[in-house]
Amino acid sequence: MSNQVETTVITIEVGMTQQPESYTNVKRNITLPIFVKADDDITAIARAKMAEAVKIVENSIDDDFERGHGASAKYSDEPRYDYLYWNKKKLIVIIPSNLNDEEIPQGWHHLNKERRNDRLEFLKKTIKKRKDLKNHTILDCNQDFNALENYPEIYHGLLTWQPKHKIAILTDFEIDLPEEFKKKYPTTNWGSGWGRAGEIDFYENLINWAKEKAEEENCQLYICWEGDLSQVPPPITQPKPEPEPKDEEEDDDEEDDDEETAEDLF
Repeated sequence: MSNQVETTVITIEVGMTQQPESYTNVKRNITLPIFVKADDDITAIARAKMAEAVKIVENSIDDDFERGHGASAKYSDEPRYDYLYWNKKKLIVIIPSNLNDEEIPQGWHHLNKERRNDRLEFLKKTIKKRKDLKNHTILDCNQDFNALENYPEIYHGLLTWQPKHKIAILTDFEIDLPEEFKKKYPTTNWGSGWGRAGEIDFYENLINWAKEKAEEENCQLYICWEGDLSQVPPPITQPKPEPEPKDEEEDDDEEDDDEETAEDLF
């Protein structure tokens, strides 16, 4: 009598197709064998093996999405990340994709944001491939985003100036000067005569930039955060020039000319 346990081999096959970009498909298939004995729970074993096959196919598609198409992984439940970059300061900040601007420390949301929704390792590879970011420092806040709180706040300022009235006004970038305010400072220049420029920087650097720009335009700088224009002086009105008095000698000469003309007539 044989003690050999008889086994049966069955197979399962899983296939999936996904589209990483328009008109492009990624297809993956896998076939796995299942070895079962007479007293095995075939249904339970088949379900477990099916889940294993599905996971293998999903991982393969995710890898193809990233490596082959530069797209976000489709199935992975790993945390996803975006990044901010600041070319002026040569800085890159990796942040969780699910953060809102309100959750980002003061001003950092002003930076350029790449909404990648990528897995961390693939995101880092993507950043390294960008030649324009080659010399940037990477600040990785994927675990503790509060790390940014150790850095100065960032401000986005809007400088608006009017050379004729010698005023330059620095305010938040989101707050433009009202037209009714500008009309109080008339100019004979073509158009409105107002210039404007924006800048993103740490506070002290932003103030220094505004001062230098105001000096270039021969203007006095007024810092008016949140659109408070109360400190800006009213426009200087120039009085109309009085007519110059006539020269008395010129009047006498005119009278003499009249007399000579009258004598000539007789």
